[in-house]
Order: sequence, then C-alpha cells, then structure tokens
Amino acid sequence: MTITTSRIGSIRPVDKKPREGAPLNNNLWFVSSKEARSTYVFLVILLHFLLLSMPFLNTSQAWTLTNLVHAVINYYFLHVCKGSPFDQYDQGKYRRLTYWEQIDDGQQNTHTRRFFLVSSVILYLLAQLYAKFDPVYSMYNFFAFAISVIPKLSFFHRFRFMSINKY
Repeated sequence: MTITTSRIGSIRPVDKKPREGAPLNNNLWFVSSKEARSTYVFLVILLHFLLLSMPFLNTSQAWTLTNLVHAVINYYFLHVCKGSPFDQYDQGKYRRLTYWEQIDDGQQNTHTRRFFLVSSVILYLLAQLYAKFDPVYSMYNFFAFAISVIPKLSFFHRFRFMSINKY
C-alpha cells in the first residue's frame, strides 16, 4: 500500500490490489452488470418485435427466426471471437480465449454465465410454445438451442472440436 496526498493536503492510502470480486480482464467487465443484462433482454425483445412487424411472417416464424438469429449472433460473439481488443496491457494473455472463456475470469456457474444459459433456454421454450411444436419449426429451434447451449456447458470450457478455432 502506498500513501498519496490529494490536492487538499490530506493523506489517504491507495490500495494497489484490485478490489475483491473485480474481474481481472478489462475486456468483458461490462457483461456482468445488471445494465448489460437488461440491455441484452431489450435487444432480444426488439429483434422479436422487428421480425413480428414484418407482414409476411406469422408468429411461429417470427419466434423461430428470433431464436435462430439470437443463437447465431450469440454463438459468434461469445464462442468464436477471441482476444481482448479493448485491453491494451494484457500482453496477449487472452488472445487464445473466446469471450465466453473470459467471462468472470473463467469461473464456472457464475450469475453471468447462468443468465446467458437460462436466457437461451427460455427463448427456445418460447419459440417451441408459439410454434405449437410443429416438426418443421422444432427442427430449426432445436438447432438454435444446440448451438446456443452446448458450447456454454462447463465440460466444453476451452474445448476445441477438431482443433477448430484453436489459434
């Protein structure tokens, strides 16, 4: 601990250690906030209403497309993108880790990880419910569910299928 003086002249201690519970990775600190979660839910609802407002799509198609688009975007940003583009002092520490592996410094079963997992499951269930379990829509919804949930499971942490996305 070092001591610094402020402009007023009082002496206050400055703690060099990161505060307890603070993520070490400055790239994804915002994902764990409540504001990010509410924005995420708002964007999924906005996507659904945008698809629902198209006159040539019925409700079943809109929910299935919402599920598919959400799953593909979610898969790309969380499980394909790697590194830390905003953190300039990590010296390549996170260059081989996907964003999902960087969330909460790789700890499993945290609130943020459960939120993303549960939101994908809820979206799948809503899509199936509004599609009335039609076999055609069920196939697309299950595909979206699989690419959205399977990579998030804890035994796939740092797992590269057939060395795809290894480097």
